Formats: sequence, C-alpha cells, structure tokens
Amino acid sequence: MVIGIILGAMSGDVGTAILLGLIGGSGWMVLKAWGDFAWNGAGLGLGVIAMFHTIIAPFRTVIKIVTRVHQIKQANQIVANDSQALQEMRDYFAYTQVMEKQAASVDLAKLVDQGGELFENTYARAVLDKGEQTAQTELRNSVVQIAANGEIIRNFDPPKEKPKKKAA
Repeated sequence: MVIGIILGAMSGDVGTAILLGLIGGSGWMVLKAWGDFAWNGAGLGLGVIAMFHTIIAPFRTVIKIVTRVHQIKQANQIVANDSQALQEMRDYFAYTQVMEKQAASVDLAKLVDQGGELFENTYARAVLDKGEQTAQTELRNSVVQIAANGEIIRNFDPPKEKPKKKAA
C-alpha cells in the first residue's frame, strides 16, 4: 500500500496516490494475476482475470482496512475487560490474605471503609454488597470470559490458504 501511495504521489495527483495505494494494499493478488498473464503467454482469459483483480483490489483493500479497524477496537475492549478481570483476581487474593490475618470479630465494612485495609478492593466491595457466593460466581465468570476472549483474539487471523493438491 505504501509503495502504491509513493508511486501515485510522484504523479502529483492525490486521487492517483489514493487509488494506487488501494491497489497496492492488495498488491500481491494483482501482481500474481498479471504475472500469470505475462508468464502464460498473455491470453485473453488471463488478461480479463488480471484486469478483474486490478479493479477489485481497491475494494478488497478497503474491506481489509475496515476489518482490521474493527478487530483493533474489539481487541482494545477485550484488553480492558481482561484487565478488569485480572484486577478482580488480584483483589480476591488480597482479600483472602487480609481476612486470614484478621480476627473473626473484625467487620468487613470497617476494612472496606475509607482508610481501611481493603478500601479499593473490588472483591471485598462485591462481598459486602452482594454476598460471598455472588462475588465468587462473578469472579469465576470473569475467568471464563478471559478464556473466551482469548478464543476471539485467536480467530482474528485471516483463514489460512487451503493446501494445494499434489499432482499425481
């Protein structure tokens, strides 16, 4: 794409630079089609195919760009959600350590109040507001969501090309 933009910019026309950039974004497809055309004797059928690839290249590049932008936005959202889930896990471990050290008579509300040992602890807040069972369930759901998010990220890669059949 960058090569196409540079070649188009040498013409001095912005429209040409954009068009050549979009064609260059799918450059391998276009070069392969024109290479087949030239290598195999410049037949009419291959010329039509090469021309078709050249015409659809800008559209294919735009689709690639839109897809990647969407994936980047989705990845940013996943990172934010996973970061929050990891913070909840850290808070859970901090909560369990503090609760093991405290005497049985210490009130959780005092630990969560401003200045308390668990003041900014999201897990302790959840236990206080929703109860221990609900807080544990939410933490488990966060762990499951991290695994699901990993699967989403792995599916971002474009599908691999089908293996070519070997000639018998």
